[in-house]
Amino acid sequence: MTKNLDYLFYPKSVAVVGVSRKEKSIGREILKNLIEFGFDGRVYPINPSAYAINSIRCYPNLSAIPEETIDLAIVVVPSQYVKAVAEEAVENGVKSMVIITAGFREVGEKGKDLEDSIHKICSDAGIRTIGPNCMGVFNGNQPFMNGTFAPLQPLGGNIGFISQSGALGVVVMEYATALKLGFSKFVSLGNKMDVNSNNMLEYYAKDEETKVILAYLESFSDPLNFSQVASKVSKNKPILMLKSGRTAAGARAATSHTGALAGKDSVISAAMESSGVIRVNSVDELFASAMGFLKSPLPKGDKVAVLTNAGGPGTLLTDALISLGMHINTLSEETQKRLSEVIPPEASPLNPVDLIASADADRYTKSLKILLEDDDVDSVIVIFVPPLMIQTVNVANSIERILEEDPTDKPVLCCFMGRNFLMNSQLNFKYPIYEFPETAARVLRDMYIYSKWRATPSEESVQLVPAKNKTAVKKLIKGALKKESDWVNQKTVQSILEHYGFSFPQSLIINSLEDLIDASGKIGFPLVAKLASNTISHKSDKGGVFLDLRTNDEIIFAWRSIQKVYSKARVPNEDRSVLVQKYFHSGVELALGSSYDDQFGHVLMLGSGGVLIELIKDVIFRLVPVNRSEAEKMIHQLRSFALLLGYRGEPESDIGELISAIIRLSQLVTDHPQISEIDMNPILALPKGQKPIILDARIKLAKVFNHSKP
Repeated sequence: MTKNLDYLFYPKSVAVVGVSRKEKSIGREILKNLIEFGFDGRVYPINPSAYAINSIRCYPNLSAIPEETIDLAIVVVPSQYVKAVAEEAVENGVKSMVIITAGFREVGEKGKDLEDSIHKICSDAGIRTIGPNCMGVFNGNQPFMNGTFAPLQPLGGNIGFISQSGALGVVVMEYATALKLGFSKFVSLGNKMDVNSNNMLEYYAKDEETKVILAYLESFSDPLNFSQVASKVSKNKPILMLKSGRTAAGARAATSHTGALAGKDSVISAAMESSGVIRVNSVDELFASAMGFLKSPLPKGDKVAVLTNAGGPGTLLTDALISLGMHINTLSEETQKRLSEVIPPEASPLNPVDLIASADADRYTKSLKILLEDDDVDSVIVIFVPPLMIQTVNVANSIERILEEDPTDKPVLCCFMGRNFLMNSQLNFKYPIYEFPETAARVLRDMYIYSKWRATPSEESVQLVPAKNKTAVKKLIKGALKKESDWVNQKTVQSILEHYGFSFPQSLIINSLEDLIDASGKIGFPLVAKLASNTISHKSDKGGVFLDLRTNDEIIFAWRSIQKVYSKARVPNEDRSVLVQKYFHSGVELALGSSYDDQFGHVLMLGSGGVLIELIKDVIFRLVPVNRSEAEKMIHQLRSFALLLGYRGEPESDIGELISAIIRLSQLVTDHPQISEIDMNPILALPKGQKPIILDARIKLAKVFNHSKP
């Protein structure tokens, strides 16, 4: 919700509540920044003990201000006085507040209660509030307004920044200024008592000055709504996000800092990828990518030409691009011929194009122009390692002239290596410049991923399961919920999945050795025997799975071994069944499942199956619902994808049927959110014309149903 947020960035009057006479105090710095950055509205310092500060008349409280209403109150008084300020703000018609003060939910339950009471006061009055525990807000375009305590005046520009950390916000402002990047808006959210990251994403989406959105977050206030908001915004403006809490220790640190809960990192990454958000790993990566998105058009494809004067850096760049999934294409014969006419014989017109060390600005200019005119080149990365006789600035200026005189819709990223005064000078070029080839490669990859995501048409979820099947499963789940165990018995698991179009091999649940012998005759060798109790997971690790059984002696041995596993685990006699099923020699073992995340709802997982899922962690996650294109992308992202295409003589798997299986699972957990966990491992992808076969499956239900995702 973006209602009344304009008062935070475009106030006509600002009251700074808690300004001190003390130099370098936070309130004093905010007052100073407002004035020095050129705020042309009215400023009212509030201090009951001072008549004037910096020659500006002070007022004892908000009520004493000779104005009907105040658009923005920036509050820096100690936490125990903030509630009284909020009550006074309501009485005096204040439109918005920024609470800089710390000491609320981040310090414990008492602070949380105080924050909640202030939130209610402001919310009931319609006062939009940033913070508490933040560094303020900034508007870098006219009418200017710097309501932060940053020690320097940041540049105005086109980056809309969202920071959950005030301290990091200060660093970010300094770093961006050093890179000559400016902000359209900057907001430090702090504890997100009212305004949160979703609100700001929606606000920046409408802000004409904001071209790229950057964010540092420690938690999501409204994770269930994040994907929907971010997906909508990303279709028009790129969102680059640095999310802390990747590790367990990092997640705990984030909780202690903000009083918020950090989500599982794999789920968060899935939410971002589903929404078109580019996730980065550091502040350095955040601004490196921002520079690319701000200063270059998006690539229309993955074919990259490399232009360099040094073979080593060109090779490093080539390796980086290929490892990131980009393509170093072979240049056309016409392009190679044209390049050969402008470069010396010892240079190379291949890709990478090596101009050799003697290359001057003129050679770079002519070669770059030729590459940009090649229809089979989607983007160009230029590397320049300065030799003694050629000035870096001359090459940089020549590239600038080409892009100004002959504008292109292809991105040109540059890497000027060595002692690079360009990065530290006052010169500001209209194209992105990096110090190392790997950085340029990663930024271009991010731009391509986003470009491809944005160009993909929105797709509705596919419904593959008829309503009558949904009704049947609803009855099965209702019956299962009446039983003591959260885990569903094997017979009901199979029935639920079959109603949703999944297939199982011919199989029988056996409760005696005699029945086991009969089953071998009905199904036929070779067989699989495995323990059928849901109380034991990781059946293979426990010695509870026997494959490719070909004789009665082998199945008798398997039965007795499984009963020993049950005895060791103290499984009750009534829960010691054995599952016997047909053994398949071919096919690719995969794992397909879903679990419920407290923040983001149901999450789908696809990975390498069997024991490989634990060993190599080849897994892909997506939030539900999953449409056809997302399902296909999940499959292609598997490291084991090559196995599905046929490997060493094995037949190619039916990818279309696998896509349908993913969609059916998505529909299952969407239709029946009581399913808190489902695990099909392994599920066997079979050759074309055949559905995947589930070899083992488990379903867990939530007896206490508190899922909030629709």
